Amino acid sequence: MTTRQMQRDLLEAIQALFNNGAIGDREPVGPAQFGLSVTSSTPVVLNAPESATEADIYVRTASVVFTREGTTPTATKGVQADVGDIIVLRSRAELVGFRGIAVSTTLTLDAEYFRRVRS
Repeated sequence: MTTRQMQRDLLEAIQALFNNGAIGDREPVGPAQFGLSVTSSTPVVLNAPESATEADIYVRTASVVFTREGTTPTATKGVQADVGDIIVLRSRAELVGFRGIAVSTTLTLDAEYFRRVRS
């Protein structure tokens, strides 16, 4: 492969990322979900705006176990985030697939939603 072909391939890849919204400025979309209550018995799901493609979820009061692909988390299955952590979701599929349960006590999450816009 020539240098010119590699440059052309790289340019095409960057253009594809830009066209798919993976490159650009991050713009908030609302409404956010503040004070989202999470228990250990029923998994919480997000109510993300249709235009949202990303989210930052702040773990406010206790540890949470979560999944991003729609499976139900348990005490032994999922990723644990602790108080003060920020869970970053980077696609619409992750927003739709997010499930979270409390590790022990009821907890509170704050979720803010975003989308990518061309700069």
